[in-house]
Amino acid sequence: MFDNFYNQYTEQDKVQQKDAITVLEQLGSNIAHSLDGLPERELFLQKWQKHLQEDSLYRINIISIDNFPMPDKLLESVKSGQPLLFV
Repeated sequence: MFDNFYNQYTEQDKVQQKDAITVLEQLGSNIAHSLDGLPERELFLQKWQKHLQEDSLYRINIISIDNFPMPDKLLESVKSGQPLLFV
């Protein structure tokens, strides 16, 4: 009985965590696509950061892929358009 109760709640936690990550991936993807079409990306980011509260968990930075070392396999994935999310 207790095993079933425990399993029910741990499974719900896993689903909720997965849902939160999915939402962040979608948000990041939407922002990335929006930034791709903007001529002044840095200006957008400055305005974004200005309107966030100081204690906000969210930050956006543009880092040149040349200045961001990563394994070749991961680099290929990012260049092919796969999202890279740091949690």
